[in-house]
Amino acid sequence: MEQNPRRVNNGQIILARDLEIRQDQENIYQRLVLQRDPRFNEALQALHVTELRIRATVNLSQLLPNQTYSAHLIFKTTPNSRNLDTIQEAMVCAYDSPMSRDVCLERTQNTPNDGNIIGFPVERNGWMELELGAFLREPDNILGEVVVCLQENNHDEKTGLIVAAIEVRPA
Repeated sequence: MEQNPRRVNNGQIILARDLEIRQDQENIYQRLVLQRDPRFNEALQALHVTELRIRATVNLSQLLPNQTYSAHLIFKTTPNSRNLDTIQEAMVCAYDSPMSRDVCLERTQNTPNDGNIIGFPVERNGWMELELGAFLREPDNILGEVVVCLQENNHDEKTGLIVAAIEVRPA
């Protein structure tokens, strides 16, 4: 899938329609949701997903050298969301060096409390943002891409996730 990132504040935003949002090897059942938001006028709602995978790539040449960047999933949940409180794996791979961490899309009383979850979402401008990881844009290496990914650690059916974008911005 060809992605068309928007450049903002020395970073990149990959909008929902340009993200690779899949279930296993198949595109998931999703629908376009119009938003009344100047940053994101549309988003994708994932419907009944069991093995969610959201992936974006950013060209290193589009980022400032010698700068640390963080990648954030920007999303909302519906009132009837289900099973978004399970552990997910977030991964950022720059220069063939993947770094992963456990994150959770929603914090509830069912969220595991074993101390291994590093990332929980925070609210910003009416959306939830979940930091997926960070990387340093090396000054001498402009070739290649950074891959940002959120993927399942379990196979529970999830509903109610509305994805707007993945944003890569200076940390």
